[in-house]
Amino acid sequence: MTAQPIEELPTDVDIETQEFVGWSVPSDAALDSIVRSTVATKLLDGLKNHEQIREELRRILSQGLDDGVNPVTVGRTAQKALEDYLQTTRARMVTIARTEMLDAYRQGAALTQQANSEVLAGWVWMSSLSERTCPACISMHGTVHDLSEPGPDDHPNGACYRMPLTKTWKELGFKDIPEPSLVVPDKEQWFESLSELQQKQILGPSRYDLWVNGQYPMSAWATSRANPGWRRSYIPSPAIPLKHKRQRVI
Repeated sequence: MTAQPIEELPTDVDIETQEFVGWSVPSDAALDSIVRSTVATKLLDGLKNHEQIREELRRILSQGLDDGVNPVTVGRTAQKALEDYLQTTRARMVTIARTEMLDAYRQGAALTQQANSEVLAGWVWMSSLSERTCPACISMHGTVHDLSEPGPDDHPNGACYRMPLTKTWKELGFKDIPEPSLVVPDKEQWFESLSELQQKQILGPSRYDLWVNGQYPMSAWATSRANPGWRRSYIPSPAIPLKHKRQRVI
C-alpha cells in the first residue's frame, strides 16, 4: 500500500461506525479578524496618544504575531520605534506585547475549540505551577469552563493557557471503552510539596498565615476584577479570612 501525504488521509471515517468527524479549523480570515481585534484594543486603550502612534503600535504587534516573534523582542522593538513619542519604559512595552500577543493566541485557540464543539466538552485552565506562579493562577489551575467562555483571563504578563477538554467516549457514541484519566497536575498536592519558604514566597506572609490556619483556602485565592477598556482579569484575593469557594475542577 502506497503511503498517502497527511493532507490526503481521510478524517471522516471510522472503521466501526464510519461516524468520526474531522478536526475543524476556522478560516484564516476568521482567525485574522480575532487577532486584529485583540491587538487593536484592550491594554492599548489605556495609552493616551495620537491615533497614528497607536496604529503604529498595533502594526508592530500584528507583525510580531504574523512572524511568530518572541513578545519580549516585539516589545523592545516597539519601545525603540516609539521612544520619541511615548513616555513609557521598555518593561511596560514588553508587558503590553506579551499580554496582547498571548491574548490573541488564546482567542485563536478559543475559536478553534468552539468550531469543534461536537467532540469537545469545554476547556481547562492550566497554569505552570512554579514558584513564579501567582496565587490567583494557582487557584484557577484545573478549573473547567464552557467552550463559549473566553480566557484564561489572567493578569498582565500571565502565561496561563486553555487545554481542550474532550467529551467522554460515551458522549461521543462509543460504548464499553474505558475512559482515560486526565493528566492535570494536582495544585493542592503540588503546593503542599513545597517548602514553607517557597509557600511564603508565593502567598506572602499574611496570606500564608491565613492559609495555615484554614482561613484562606486555595479555592478562594483568585478574585475577578473588571478593567474598563480592557477585559476582566483574575488577581490574588486580599489577605482577609475568606469562606471556601467551590470550583468546578478536574
